[in-house]
Amino acid sequence: MSLNLVNPFMKFASGGAPPAWTTAQDDAIQGMGSSSGSWSLNNDAQKFTSGTWSAITAVPVSRNLSWGGGNSTNGMMGGGSTGTGGNGGSSPQTNSYVWTGTWSANSATVSAHNMTWSGYKASDGIVAGGTYSEITNAEIWNGSAWASITAMGTGTRGGNGGGFSTNALSGGGTGAGNEDVETFDGSSWSAGTKFPSSTLYGYSGGAGFKELFITVTNDGTAGACYTYDNTSWTATNNSVYVRKYAMMGGDSTGAIKLANTSSYPPPTSCELFDGTNWSATGAGVSNMYAGGMGGNGS
Repeated sequence: MSLNLVNPFMKFASGGAPPAWTTAQDDAIQGMGSSSGSWSLNNDAQKFTSGTWSAITAVPVSRNLSWGGGNSTNGMMGGGSTGTGGNGGSSPQTNSYVWTGTWSANSATVSAHNMTWSGYKASDGIVAGGTYSEITNAEIWNGSAWASITAMGTGTRGGNGGGFSTNALSGGGTGAGNEDVETFDGSSWSAGTKFPSSTLYGYSGGAGFKELFITVTNDGTAGACYTYDNTSWTATNNSVYVRKYAMMGGDSTGAIKLANTSSYPPPTSCELFDGTNWSATGAGVSNMYAGGMGGNGS
């Protein structure tokens, strides 16, 4: 008897989409979000493993509106702001820290980023856009340092996005052109299909990369969910909890969405996406919103 074995990654080697990189169903990380309506600074961090959130060592600095990625065994948090109250979102920062069981300081990012998206998987990461100036600056992490790459065509603030150094998506936000989408192939940004909604914004909102992206409307009124395959947007089942400033990790094959504001202090409710439906899972242990989050591995 003979067996015909098929290499599951062959189609990716011949030019298809990369394989899913989500760990969100049972492995995620989150930290450095605000805990009150006055954009308070916070350095709390927590991990999600096998349906349960638990506290981990605090990040060395307190921030709000930070970015992050990775998972509970290898994660990154960075950027954010030191302004509070009416100055919330001011004074964006360049710090970045890697989690591998303890936090260690990384090299600083080239530009200061807050109110934005990012992606991270072990020795590969990306962060772009953000700040009240809606910058177009983008940069990648190679495992030892951050380096600038081609700037985006449209600046974002509070945008959705995710990915890594050779495959990323950016779009949405609260500024002009907030339905515009751009994708990155490792060398240049290209226009993608516009978002189907003007309410797709959220600090650390959205997750995945250009072929396997997922996002949820973040204006606190609907919870409508959409996935993207680098060609078109598809509406899926709505999320369980209607929230504003959703923090997400994973991709369109499996994602996690935590808390964010419907009241203050923010709720700790959490939900998982299995590729079709959202369902409630274990609650977070720290009340945070608009912080860094990831549910992705290498």
